[in-house]
Amino acid sequence: MHERKVGNIGQGDFIKLCGDAGLACGTSQGDDCAGWDFFVDFPLKQHDSILIDGDDRAIECKVQVKSSDNKNKSVQVKLSNLKRFCDSTVPCFFFIAEYNGNINPDNIYLVHTDDDLIFKILKRLRENQAGDKLPLNHITMNIHYGKNDEIKEFSGKALKEKIESYVNKGMNAYVKRKEKQLKTLGYEKLNYEMKFEIDSSSELISLARASLGYPEKINIRNIVSWSNRFNIKLLQEELTQEKAIIEILNVQPVTTGEAVFESAGETVSFPCEYYFSPFSKKASNAPVLRAKCDNVDILFNSDNVGTKVTFLDPGKAIDIFEMRNVLLTIKMLFIDDSPVSLYLKKSDEKAFIPFTIGISDSENKNNKKDLLLSITAIDNLISLAVKNRFESKINLSMNTLKNNAANIIAIYNFINGNDSVESKFPGINIRTEDDEVLFDVKKDMCVIFAISLSFESIFFSFIFSARGFLEECDGHYVLDQYNLNLEKRITGKSKKDAFGDLKKQTNLICEEKILKNAYVFNGVNNKVMINNDL
Repeated sequence: MHERKVGNIGQGDFIKLCGDAGLACGTSQGDDCAGWDFFVDFPLKQHDSILIDGDDRAIECKVQVKSSDNKNKSVQVKLSNLKRFCDSTVPCFFFIAEYNGNINPDNIYLVHTDDDLIFKILKRLRENQAGDKLPLNHITMNIHYGKNDEIKEFSGKALKEKIESYVNKGMNAYVKRKEKQLKTLGYEKLNYEMKFEIDSSSELISLARASLGYPEKINIRNIVSWSNRFNIKLLQEELTQEKAIIEILNVQPVTTGEAVFESAGETVSFPCEYYFSPFSKKASNAPVLRAKCDNVDILFNSDNVGTKVTFLDPGKAIDIFEMRNVLLTIKMLFIDDSPVSLYLKKSDEKAFIPFTIGISDSENKNNKKDLLLSITAIDNLISLAVKNRFESKINLSMNTLKNNAANIIAIYNFINGNDSVESKFPGINIRTEDDEVLFDVKKDMCVIFAISLSFESIFFSFIFSARGFLEECDGHYVLDQYNLNLEKRITGKSKKDAFGDLKKQTNLICEEKILKNAYVFNGVNNKVMINNDL
């Protein structure tokens, strides 16, 4: 009696079904190492958007055929073949035909290599890698199937629809999903573990700071590392060393909230991110909590003795409202005598934290006079900006604010001062290109001058006119009492960008003013215009 080759019958029936469905079906030429018997190509979709729609890729898949004369509802597959199915990003299937001694199958099934099956395969591979390390073609796994896998009728249409049901969102989406599965399945919260030693408490404090997101490099020794997948640890030899230097990058906050400073009825608040260190219990005076704001950083130690507050780099440009809040906080902490309270808010809950201010990097070295001048300047600048609707255009640093403080205050005072003759503005010295020019002090003089502000984000120049009578003083002329008017505001990206417009506008204003004044002095180019008719 001849031996029945049920495997050939199953492959023949699969080819027949593909032909019935209009699917291209290529074979592996009997190469058992390929891990698949057939590579199936679906026809291209036929519609107008086929060249522009990124997910119109035709379905393609790998299929291994399993034929049986029994109804065990499971087949044995070599782990080497299963690994190939896992490694391939295209859909992979087992076509299973039950013949029970007949020429035609009683039942046919299509088992998809889905999340659950990939999980089991990867776990078995991991177990072998951690254990006996047997050749993969010496290990088999039982692949079970049932009613959910059954193809209801023996037709190409039913086979085609069954395959399509597993790729219903398109090939591109399928491939991306499977790639993600291969990278993430079996990993829990701890993908890797590392054991190491630290020689000193200072290195431990650096490690705690690094865990809070600060840039720190830590010397460690006797390092042993493991990868942890499916709760199975494997030694990572490349990360097992006698000594090394480590950094902790991309530290993410535990939660977010708000840091609020209060002193003498004044309140300043900043949105912040909270970081907690898992290493703070290992050393006294180690940092345990960090409240990180955009421009203020608050660090709490484990002994709750000192709390260190540091501020933005003086060269960092921020918006004017944030700058005012930063300066007011510095004033609270380092100049005012009133006690300061700090509240950390999370999810609308208010938790009071008492603290003392430690020595910060530079803030308590701020000159009191300079700080108060900067606060006055930022208040004046905000008033000017809101009034002229350019507050959203200004970003500036502490250094730039300090450099522009005198001009900001002068512009603010000029614009908001009383424009009567009795109002006392600073005297304006008249120094012309020709020092030999003689003025009749009984005739009126109009001085056109500009005060400029140069910030990181924008340049402003305010053009004023001052009208009054000159006085001689030590061989030169001074306009001491005058009526003051703001004539025009010039804006540009930089001084170079705006200077041409500044000169043009100043000349136009001078030409207008000379019609009504005996003298006009252009403070931009130091030239004098004379109206001999007045």
